[in-house]
Amino acid sequence: MRAIQFWACVLLLTVPWGAAFSGDDLPTVDEVRQHLREWRQDFVAFRIRYENSQPPFATRFWDFLMTDTHNYVDIEEIYRPNKDATKQAKGGNGKFRFQAGYTSADQGKTWKLTSLREDVRTSSNVGVAKIVTPLYLLLDQYHGRWMDEYYFSDNDVRITGRETIEGESCIVLDVTYKRQGMASGNGSKVWLAENKDYLIKKVSPNPGPPTGYRDADYLCLEYRKVEKHWYPYSGQLLLPPDQSFWKTVVFEVNPVIHSQTFQAPSHAGLVNPVSRPVERSTEQAGEMQRIKPARPLPPARPDDRMVPILVAILLFVGGAGLIGWWKLRTSN
Repeated sequence: MRAIQFWACVLLLTVPWGAAFSGDDLPTVDEVRQHLREWRQDFVAFRIRYENSQPPFATRFWDFLMTDTHNYVDIEEIYRPNKDATKQAKGGNGKFRFQAGYTSADQGKTWKLTSLREDVRTSSNVGVAKIVTPLYLLLDQYHGRWMDEYYFSDNDVRITGRETIEGESCIVLDVTYKRQGMASGNGSKVWLAENKDYLIKKVSPNPGPPTGYRDADYLCLEYRKVEKHWYPYSGQLLLPPDQSFWKTVVFEVNPVIHSQTFQAPSHAGLVNPVSRPVERSTEQAGEMQRIKPARPLPPARPDDRMVPILVAILLFVGGAGLIGWWKLRTSN
């Protein structure tokens, strides 16, 4: 009996320790969320510039800068073989936005402002125009929110296991995307690198015909570090039929910035000015409708240039008839 009690005590003591060192212990969703929050908690501003290439079609350079107050600048430079380089710059905040277009005939050595549009917005949401590819899913493209702020709140996220992806130990998330509380799409699997601040290593949408939101196939090939912050350095984003490779050129945390960085460029030198639409009140619009009814179209009439031609033809025919009649009479 004592032997049974002894081995029972040994079993009770060894099982918890065995589980602790088995490698099967997984972090909770809240713990992962906290890790992601700590990764960006001292971001007053951040800047990322990266190259996105789709050979042989085009090479794009994206330069994205955003502050914690949602001021942002989003610049895309496009280089195509045997064509002029172009650049689109978008920026602003929750109340004001601008969009400027540039072109260059010398492959980006000098730029010429060709178009400029300025819009005043009353919404507090910031509409970033693109997905920041290296930070795919880490940054909400519509509101400037980080993954720990929206991803685990807006969707159904479960941690289901641990896998090694290209030598990187990752935890696996099963994600069901939600839109207004309802499931949207087939969901995805997301792998987070445990030793890289839980940044995304891989995203794979679940198979099947799309029924709503659908992720792209994303893979981070290499991470690098700036001070204490890991960041995605290079990877691949599969957008059929092309395979897009990206590489981070600059990743800055809290760079020195100036307020004019987020202002629209000057209209000086604008080649193709964009006319701003005239805003009218409802009363003005109604008054414009009452000013004058539409006049009916004038009746169709022959072209004035045809009149002399018709007169000449009639005179010729009439003259020829009179001559024939006269000759017939004199011959008799």
